[in-house]
Amino acid sequence: TRLNVRDKLDKVGVFLDYDQGLLIFYNADDMSWLYTFREKFPGKLCSYFSPGQSHANGKNVQPLRINTVR
Repeated sequence: TRLNVRDKLDKVGVFLDYDQGLLIFYNADDMSWLYTFREKFPGKLCSYFSPGQSHANGKNVQPLRINTVR
């Protein structure tokens, strides 16, 4: 699912509740909700993240960094 956001996002939070079938994305800076994906997951999940492309000749200006919650 492609999301169109109005404000620039520096950090996106991802919350997974496998048993409830929820995958929630939120702005990690202000904790505002972005999108909830609801589905009963049939098995093992594998993560795939893509920041899309910036407007700098089709290349991403900043790298995608994945951090864990401390």
